[in-house]
Amino acid sequence: MIKQCVRLFAASLVFLPAMAAADPMVTLNGTDITGLTNQRFENATVVFDARGNIALLAPQYKIMTTAPAPAPAPAPAPVAAAPVTAPAANWNMPVNTVDPVNTYTDNSDVVLPNSTQPTMLLAQFNQPGLLGYNIDIFINGQFVKSFIQGKPQQSLDVTPYLQKGKNEIRYRTSKAADAGTSSTATAELSLSKVTAQQGNAFELTGQYGKVLIKSTDGERMYFINVIVP
Repeated sequence: MIKQCVRLFAASLVFLPAMAAADPMVTLNGTDITGLTNQRFENATVVFDARGNIALLAPQYKIMTTAPAPAPAPAPAPVAAAPVTAPAANWNMPVNTVDPVNTYTDNSDVVLPNSTQPTMLLAQFNQPGLLGYNIDIFINGQFVKSFIQGKPQQSLDVTPYLQKGKNEIRYRTSKAADAGTSSTATAELSLSKVTAQQGNAFELTGQYGKVLIKSTDGERMYFINVIVP
């Protein structure tokens, strides 16, 4: 099967700075394509999140970036150096948190015990409705679901989205429209294995790759690497 590709020049990819993060963005399979023109996507699922962001889910499409031809060498720079500016925020790149005590931030990989039992992603909000943020979940670059801050306990079967070998899971906090806030509100996310199931009830074991999200952290991206044997 021939994959359809959307080729974008790297120079045309524009990432908004953090101060403009409230503006809606458009993603295709987790990759920012805000501002893309003259394209048509067939058989795509369109998801609007709580911030008005639009996520296009279309596994048959793949984003490819093509670097433009190198520009001619510039003339020698003047003696006065240009001021250094901070890089623009890039929501599609993994951003480590700054609290290694309460969040999973080291460089080791989370190794699941086996590949036969289903894997569940669990979320526990200690103060439902007061975190101030919903949590968008991306697995291997694909948007999967949002955990809504108003529900105390939520779960998601991530087995269909994991592949053998290394997988990347990203959690992006996005401002909730119904946000109350509390400085002590947190959300803990972890992976567990299903050891038994009866109807809609699951027996779970283990907590792998725990991530603690705090209301005081603001909007950011968290990530873990998960190894499926």
